[in-house]
Amino acid sequence: MDDETQRALIRFKRHARRTYRVSRNGEPQDVPPSDCFFGECDLMLNEATGFQLKTWVERGWRLPLGRFHFEPLAKERTAPFHMRWAILREDITARWRDLMMEVRARGGTLEGPYGDTFRPLGFPKKDGVSALSFHISGRAIDLNQNLGHTKSSVIF
Repeated sequence: MDDETQRALIRFKRHARRTYRVSRNGEPQDVPPSDCFFGECDLMLNEATGFQLKTWVERGWRLPLGRFHFEPLAKERTAPFHMRWAILREDITARWRDLMMEVRARGGTLEGPYGDTFRPLGFPKKDGVSALSFHISGRAIDLNQNLGHTKSSVIF
């Protein structure tokens, strides 16, 4: 097995462990965790790997690239600057808006200003920034906690 094939096999196994699936036409076809690949992400071509490969080919699944889209928390252009630049994955944006309304109904607020939200790949390195941050996938918000003079991340 050449290097390119080895890399492809390990990448396939890694992606097959996740629940996300996308059809040939780009439609999400996610599966329950019980239908995901459960083997090791190694170079072994065993029965479990063969079954997963066969299933992916038969169903026309491909990597879930472009599966999620990003959008700002702000719904209108007149929103505060920090809300227009708080960009999250679309499903997380909807959940965060719901959470903001629930907290507001209970007398609190989560309306910012926020620290980092979306970080692109290759985000400039600084102390405390992880290459595996949930910010890169649009699934985290840094809350500015002025009373404690620190920030904390909320991860979905």
